Amino acid sequence: MVLGIDEYLPENRRAAEIDFIEFKKFYQRIYKGTGNEYKKWLLANEPKMLYIFGHSLDVTDGDLLREFLERDDVKTVVFYLDNKQRQQQITNLVKILGEDAVIEKTYGNNPSIVFQKQSPAEKIENSKFDLLRDIGRVRRLCEMPEASARVLLDKIDTKINDRDLEYFGTQVEVIDLFDALQRIGLGERYKDDLYHIAVSLVEEVGCEPKQFNEEDWSCGEYDGSFGPDADTAAFIKEINSFNWIYQNAHEQEHTDEEDDIFSKYEYLFHSDGEVRNRHLKGYGKISERHVPKGHIARRNCGISCVRLF
Repeated sequence: MVLGIDEYLPENRRAAEIDFIEFKKFYQRIYKGTGNEYKKWLLANEPKMLYIFGHSLDVTDGDLLREFLERDDVKTVVFYLDNKQRQQQITNLVKILGEDAVIEKTYGNNPSIVFQKQSPAEKIENSKFDLLRDIGRVRRLCEMPEASARVLLDKIDTKINDRDLEYFGTQVEVIDLFDALQRIGLGERYKDDLYHIAVSLVEEVGCEPKQFNEEDWSCGEYDGSFGPDADTAAFIKEINSFNWIYQNAHEQEHTDEEDDIFSKYEYLFHSDGEVRNRHLKGYGKISERHVPKGHIARRNCGISCVRLF
């Protein structure tokens, strides 16, 4: 599988032969909008520290790495796992900077590039890292032995059924987990439970109700397209719908004029409880399910409206 390559054509052929341009690193950076905020950091008139972790220093990223490594005001620490990786990193660094530059920058009393062996990984339980690690393992489930995969899925199933809010942490992690499960065919099974966990993180834990951008969950597909999974996008819309209503309802929670509040929110609902979508474009279908706990009241006329605590 080809993910990204360096420029391989001579300069006089690069603009004319573009059949495989989408595989070139510079094109991917532009297309995926990775940004260039780092250039502002480089221009700052102050000493700078650059830490490189988990990167091979491959020449395919040489154009970007040179912007950092060739500067005299940037000190770089390159972490390596073992001597084999260190040897490869040094070899790649020579390809990027040249032998003389590497000797100059790695030797002497004050080298600007330092190699440092990374510390052994520590297993962290009962924290945000526990879920992030599990999400990463779900995304690589096909690489795991069957027994290990079953243990992982049983653990996640238990966490969801027990509504372990400490394990989930924030709504972002809930969306991340749904996206990972969706891609292995388990999204529909856990969609409702994960939605209610996302709601509880706001109502019970006090997480800030935010509006999430579906594009932040974009990824490349086999057909060459780039965007969020359709079911993940729909799941995000549901969470956004709840968060929108919750936030707007609580903006009025300190007022004593309850009748005015009823009239303020009554227009949002049809008699069947569905929010009027023309007022909430972009939020998808919204129903009473999205209204915060304790905020639904049935008027004598049968119309649902938002009611504050």
